[in-house]
Amino acid sequence: MIFVRRGASFALAKLVVSVCLAFTVSGAASGASSPSLGYASFVCWNYPQLPKLLAWKETEKVIAATLTESYPGLQKLPRQENGSPGELNDFLRRLPDAPDQITLVYLAAHQSPAGQWYFPDHSVVDWGSIMAALPKLKNPRRIVLLDCCYASAAGRWPDWTQKIAPACLLASPGDRPTPDLFALRRRPVDWAVLFPGASLWLRQHHFVDSDERISFFGLVWLEAWTKEASPPRNWNEWSQFAQTMTQIAHHASTRINANSVSEITSVFPAR
Repeated sequence: MIFVRRGASFALAKLVVSVCLAFTVSGAASGASSPSLGYASFVCWNYPQLPKLLAWKETEKVIAATLTESYPGLQKLPRQENGSPGELNDFLRRLPDAPDQITLVYLAAHQSPAGQWYFPDHSVVDWGSIMAALPKLKNPRRIVLLDCCYASAAGRWPDWTQKIAPACLLASPGDRPTPDLFALRRRPVDWAVLFPGASLWLRQHHFVDSDERISFFGLVWLEAWTKEASPPRNWNEWSQFAQTMTQIAHHASTRINANSVSEITSVFPAR
């Protein structure tokens, strides 16, 4: 049996309590810097009246796979395909709007230079009309990946940042289309040389057929993802990841024909 003086016992108790409090505060701070992550998507690809966007369907699968692999606690939100304007509105309305969660949303479809979305049901609706009935975000921690031609044209509506997302990665300027490509072919360049990390990931995880297409945005996403030492865990790290994507896309534009690539831009408000 070990005997301890009352004063020493009291001091030991204070030490234990202090250590416990320190761990509690540390855990709380860690949780605050690493909010939970959710992923959702809305992709129109199966058009009876326009070219099918198979590459963009494939890109969505690739992005979902990278997130699922890297975030065991990923909140899997709806992943919708070939919906109508009303279904897109409902999809956006039901996305999380909470201060303790970052939500990534991948959106893809045919889009015009005027910011009009083409839907497989033959509807043509601009973003202003899509947003008209949407409420403003209360806790805007949403990041939209807008992978379509003339993507930046969506930003002409002032309500975009208040109703759709304050942060965006835009696949193309407002005056340019965005291409797709055969990632495992060597034309117009050997993509494995220009995007080594992305090409290796595709061979190991996903693509087995050289005829499978991916959007240029998807290839840049993968190259940036494979360059990261660890996946983004908070808003600032997602902002840094977005900058990496824009740099990779710009570098590619200096190396090959402009019609085979696209300038990617990002909009990230400071937090």
